[in-house]
Amino acid sequence: MKRFFGIVYLAVVVLALLFSGCVETRRAERGDFQLLKGARNNKIYLEGVKGAATSIEIMAKYDWEVLDTNGFACSPSSGAATERTIIEVKALRDNNMVDTVKLGDLHFRLLSTRFVGLSVYQLPRMKVDKRSVVLSGVTGATNRVYVECEEEFEISYPSDARFRAVRDADDEGAIIVTALEDNNEQSEMSLGKLTISLVDAPSCRATVEVFQRKNEQTPQTLIIYMLGTSLSMYYDTNVSGMLQALSKDIQGETRVMLFKQSSTTDAAIYELRYDATQKTAVQEKVKNITLSLPYDAELLERTFAEIVGYAPANKYNLIVGSHGAGWLPKNTPETLQRVLGNMGLSIEALWHKREDALPIRHIGDYATTQYDIAEFVSAVEGNNIHFDYILFDACFMSNIEAIYDMRDITSNVVASPCEVMAAGFPYAKILPHLLKDGGQNYDLDAACREYVEHYNSTAIPSACVAHIVTSELKSLVTKMKAVNGTGRTTDFDISSVQAYEGLSKHLFYDLEEYVLRSCSDADVAEAFVAQLAKTILSRYHTDKFYSAYGNESMRAINYYSGITTSVEVEAYSEAWQNTAWYRDTH
Repeated sequence: MKRFFGIVYLAVVVLALLFSGCVETRRAERGDFQLLKGARNNKIYLEGVKGAATSIEIMAKYDWEVLDTNGFACSPSSGAATERTIIEVKALRDNNMVDTVKLGDLHFRLLSTRFVGLSVYQLPRMKVDKRSVVLSGVTGATNRVYVECEEEFEISYPSDARFRAVRDADDEGAIIVTALEDNNEQSEMSLGKLTISLVDAPSCRATVEVFQRKNEQTPQTLIIYMLGTSLSMYYDTNVSGMLQALSKDIQGETRVMLFKQSSTTDAAIYELRYDATQKTAVQEKVKNITLSLPYDAELLERTFAEIVGYAPANKYNLIVGSHGAGWLPKNTPETLQRVLGNMGLSIEALWHKREDALPIRHIGDYATTQYDIAEFVSAVEGNNIHFDYILFDACFMSNIEAIYDMRDITSNVVASPCEVMAAGFPYAKILPHLLKDGGQNYDLDAACREYVEHYNSTAIPSACVAHIVTSELKSLVTKMKAVNGTGRTTDFDISSVQAYEGLSKHLFYDLEEYVLRSCSDADVAEAFVAQLAKTILSRYHTDKFYSAYGNESMRAINYYSGITTSVEVEAYSEAWQNTAWYRDTH
């Protein structure tokens, strides 16, 4: 009997070994299941209320089922092989937190194989844009907290709080927080806490702590003004670079203010600052701005007033990100008609871009959303501001006619004489140069050099830049007047002068080379060159520059002074003779 059972046991073991080696469990392969639509980066987001739903689409070559749901439901949760099935993912509860929460992971199983681990998140019912708000040090200083919510909310704060808060009827979702007294302490102080909660769900609440800076003038405010919407994608990258730089806690007491548009009529003012609690830089909305069309000096003056009123300082600096056209008047229909008549060209022929042209910071958005240099200057003067420097992240702005018009509103200008690639300046690299020594100083030469070195390492090595000192322009005018008084050389040909765009009829020529080639008196020309060397402290360039206009994309730089002039430009001859530069040098 023992022998019999031994034989049976042995047979069972042999059969088990045979089946384990010969019968293989079927497994699905990678191409047997696909997520077709509905998730981004393997993440699904649901709105904050119970029942909020979204859909995903799948393809499966075998029967399938959903695994691991928690806090959400899927319908259907299983099915047969399919080329396309829509699955609804639905939240099972409200999210009364003020943060986005992860509900769980969503997996699918085909045969014995797990596929696609999707993370399911639920947005808050009420979103508050900041956890703390900082006011300037004086009585009446204000800031805003923004609430995004489809439901009614209310605000409350202790009766002994040293601030007041009210809803802003003219700015949707905005709460205005106002300081009731000066902060004469030696450091930033807490004024109390503001509570925001849903009327129908008081447990859904957020607490915002209100702080006030000490009562002293900020040493510096850096204003970043990003005009228009056609470069929005690149502006977003620029701001990310700024936040990357600021996350190294480099700004000290300097305020960094950002103006950025979401449409031609909607914009917002933000503050970029280092948050010591989070140990990173944050972008906080200060106020929404409504823009009226057409843009004019009064609108820009009001915008600057809003920024300066919020962040008053001992000195101001400005970065302008936009399309640029040097001194040229904005392209109103009347201007274009006159210009085209002068040249015998259509608008398409005047500013003709190649079909394969890369994006650049080229001429304007639209005529109604542009500013003339005179309007820009008027807006600055209307706020009694004088900038230490203006950095133009825009095409063609290192132009003598334009910079001469700005001589009374800034001490320094950093700009390019040619087209600027749409990506603009590499702010993660140059902002540390603009906020040296904890925001106390700046190094414009280093910023210029960094800009060109950056583009020298890219696939399109195109960057030209110059640093101009406006206090030297008065002497430059005197030297230029002497040049114009000597007369032309007999063999002068404007086509021999370096141009900085690929247009069929050039608009921007190198100023220094123009003088050297055209002036009939060599001593007068050399005196001008010597003064220009005092006026332009830095001038850097790549070997070639890129132009979206004309037949060639990369154009050689055979002569480079860093600044252009529009002398002998047929298209704008009448307007050019009305510039202050022309009047003062003739």
